[in-house]
Amino acid sequence: MAKIQGPFDRISQNLLEGAVNAFGGEPGTGTNVITGAKGVRLSDLALFYKENTGGFVIVGDENYGEGSSREHAA
Repeated sequence: MAKIQGPFDRISQNLLEGAVNAFGGEPGTGTNVITGAKGVRLSDLALFYKENTGGFVIVGDENYGEGSSREHAA
């Protein structure tokens, strides 16, 4: 089996950069419900929740995942 290589950490960090949080409206940011910090990058929230609560859930709307594969070209 071939080893998959690439900038997966950067892709993961940028995944939600343009996402609009339905509870805040500011693209790419949200509120940490544990610490109360507002305006936190969604990728930072995901990492925080993974490390401190065991996980997180993303609920996508009808356009979620419709980005171009060319955005992450080699």
